[in-house]
Amino acid sequence: MRIAVMQPYFLPYLGYFQLIAKCDVFVFYDDDFFKPKGFIHRNYIEGYQQEALRISIPLAKKSQNKKINETEILALGLEKTMRTIEQRYAKASFKSDVEKILEFVNSADSHNLADFNSRVISFIARCLEIQTRYTDSSLFETPAQFGYEAKIIYIAKTLGATSYLNMIGGQHLYQTQHFLNHGIDLEFLRPELGGHCFQQMQPLSIVDSISRFGFEGTSSLVLKGSVTSSNYLGIGYV
Repeated sequence: MRIAVMQPYFLPYLGYFQLIAKCDVFVFYDDDFFKPKGFIHRNYIEGYQQEALRISIPLAKKSQNKKINETEILALGLEKTMRTIEQRYAKASFKSDVEKILEFVNSADSHNLADFNSRVISFIARCLEIQTRYTDSSLFETPAQFGYEAKIIYIAKTLGATSYLNMIGGQHLYQTQHFLNHGIDLEFLRPELGGHCFQQMQPLSIVDSISRFGFEGTSSLVLKGSVTSSNYLGIGYV
């Protein structure tokens, strides 16, 4: 069984859904600490004059000392962000599919950032016919002294996983032998994005892909991307 662990981002890009699609179980790392400059509460959509437009979820008392699942959303500000998305893709080829996402967002009765993001992500994944199961890292009684890698291994072992998949950019975070010592193969995904979901080299939210190709067209895109074992990358040995 293959798992992946990732923070619940706000309307993440296509590569995030390629990661989900390649797993049996996807773990939302909801008890990680909030990163103000990350993609937990903000993202990019197609903008104007070749510049990507940044959108964000207004938060109440955001702090890097709080965990993601301890961070609260300001509902009124969220409505404004959704209107921005609606206006930007008003003439999109698959406007109706974008509207389905916005309708779900507007009906999601949650002010908790981690819960809200994970609900939206899993809804979009269902629309893309991804059959992966989900859980939250906060549900695992991980020893307090464990660092990030040890926590990942603990969760993987608890779930009975034989493989842990991460994005290729995270190679430096792990030691291959540590995973192999626990009977877990460490793998990395190299997303295949094409050129359509970028603006000025900035990867855009999955909303942009859906606006161009619809749920049906985007569902074929999430099946792309190549997985390589770290054994073949020749990295991470101690």
